[in-house]
Amino acid sequence: FINHDNIYSNGCSTFGLTSKNNGKVTVYVIWEKIKVDKPVIQSAKNKDGKVTVSYSAETWYGPEYEVQCSENILFKDSSKIITQSKDVTFDLEKGKRYYVRVRQKRVDSCGNIMTGNWSKIAAVNVVNE
Repeated sequence: FINHDNIYSNGCSTFGLTSKNNGKVTVYVIWEKIKVDKPVIQSAKNKDGKVTVSYSAETWYGPEYEVQCSENILFKDSSKIITQSKDVTFDLEKGKRYYVRVRQKRVDSCGNIMTGNWSKIAAVNVVNE
């Protein structure tokens, strides 16, 4: 068991030290598990050549979202926005069909970027209104 008087942090992880009578020291690392959600696109609406994408995910502090928009369903030559907002707007060319997807990004306790899976792809036609 960890003696809570001997818990330390090095900024990347938390660990506890215990000592036995024979002088050996046992180190217990306490990792903070990071969960990266797969967002769900709630809507992708067109208005006057601007497409607003709204999405949701089960989140806790500090998530970022990467939102991609492309004329190509494989997302070659896509526009990308990194945001902490729950919706983004793309200014797009009228008369074309676009595809959008979103994924969540988080930073773990060591500063590594954890990237989640892409959401399902939503398609939107940009038309004159």
